[in-house]
Amino acid sequence: MRLVFINHTHPDTPHVSAMRLFYFAKAMAARGHQVILLTGESPAQPGQGLPAHEVAAAVATHDWSQPLVIPVCEQESSAAALQGSATLPSPLRRLRTAWRLLAGNGIHGQWVRNARSVLAALTPVFQPDLVWTTFGNTSNLQLGQALSRMVGCPWVADIKDNWREFIPQGLRHAVAWRFRDVAGLTFNAVLHKEVASAWRKTLPAAIVYSGVSEAFFVRAGEESRTQHQDVLLVGSTYSSVHLQKYLSALAQWMDAMPAADREQLRFVYAGSDVQRVNAGLLATPLPCATLVMAQRPVAELAYLTQRSLLSSYIASDKGFHHKLLELLVAGRPVVCYPSEHPESLQLAAGIGTGFYVCADTSALIMAFTSAWQHPIAARQSPQPPAWRWDDMAEGLDAFFASIMNKESPPVSSRTVVNAHNKLH
Repeated sequence: MRLVFINHTHPDTPHVSAMRLFYFAKAMAARGHQVILLTGESPAQPGQGLPAHEVAAAVATHDWSQPLVIPVCEQESSAAALQGSATLPSPLRRLRTAWRLLAGNGIHGQWVRNARSVLAALTPVFQPDLVWTTFGNTSNLQLGQALSRMVGCPWVADIKDNWREFIPQGLRHAVAWRFRDVAGLTFNAVLHKEVASAWRKTLPAAIVYSGVSEAFFVRAGEESRTQHQDVLLVGSTYSSVHLQKYLSALAQWMDAMPAADREQLRFVYAGSDVQRVNAGLLATPLPCATLVMAQRPVAELAYLTQRSLLSSYIASDKGFHHKLLELLVAGRPVVCYPSEHPESLQLAAGIGTGFYVCADTSALIMAFTSAWQHPIAARQSPQPPAWRWDDMAEGLDAFFASIMNKESPPVSSRTVVNAHNKLH
């Protein structure tokens, strides 16, 4: 198949929003498909993109064993646009949001306008069989729909975020109606399918989990351990209250330990909430060494996870936490606070990694104690399931083929499209 994937966030962006379509693009290219990823500017090369007049040459000379990444220049920064919106009175901001969702080009309007000439140059030299575009914003959907209409091929929307959190309540059905010609839907979690009730239930749909990068499958040797036993907290913290309770439980657990044991511990944070975590540590100092870092590259995060005493994260009830799969594959005990969705519990049940969902301080202390008293050597880590990107791409490939053949697979939130890994 000739495929075009669309995601505004460039693969060079150190954020999870850049990963899903790019990693699947690489996996689908490895399966023999010709894949183009249309995206925004690289943060390493701001203001630069592939001009429309160079598209034909880029397609003609490309090695299709890898996806062709086509960045589109965005002349006005989204940050500047958001700042301008913030100065408007609240009613006008709501009207602007409604217009962008129902008739405009979404939050990345300039990018959408610039991309149209690129798409016009692309279609004569690369007629896609299918377009896959991700919902993190409607700008992506707008371009996916536009390319589908230009070429006359089906397009599929990937709902990788909680629809209700991104679209105001009164506009959800209207936005779904705007994109009613979509041929199918993919979701990265059962949770996100269940909340996207505005979309027609008769549409072909599939749950296709994001994959886990190879770095998490590589077992770290004992020689990679540092002088510390790391308690690792990863990702967004969502709630200052939950973060503070987590840190308070950690401090209580450490305070009760013998000094010699406590000196072996180190608290490590890696994620986007550096400022919030630093503030939390000022309010609740820990009696151990601490290291607070911004988001790390995938390989570095995998290495941190592999050598930790335990990994932990603070959960939000509004979304699916893909990082759980990565932490489970790494093989170290995983601590979650304060709750998790049944879907996540079911996924964790299929792997031998210890998973502690802690609703309160006492449960957190018990989980920390268990990980400390029963450490797992790297060589003892459980064999991870087939959760690589290539594994998940098999189901995506099959779903695309069914759309191309106009075959509607069963629409069931209990069907995971992954031939190697029947989780349900």
